[in-house]
Amino acid sequence: MEAELWKQVYKLVTKMAKGKTIKRAIYTDGDIILTYKWPVLHDRPVYWACKKTNWPIYYRRRLLPNPSTMTRRLRIPQIQKLFEEIEGIL
Repeated sequence: MEAELWKQVYKLVTKMAKGKTIKRAIYTDGDIILTYKWPVLHDRPVYWACKKTNWPIYYRRRLLPNPSTMTRRLRIPQIQKLFEEIEGIL
């Protein structure tokens, strides 16, 4: 069940956040949202998702933001707006 839900969330976020990011950012808005949605799906804190060991093997190749980056980027209005759009669809 979780795997199917994650696939839907992943497809939706990558489609809606394609190419969106702030200047000089290493991680796209989609990366930040996916890194946030992963621990939400598993009832864990955000810092839990910033460790590669907590992701499936096929996702561990991705660079993961650190917790401070997550905190800072989640407060940006652009990402909050994207969250609202995604939640409206889900």
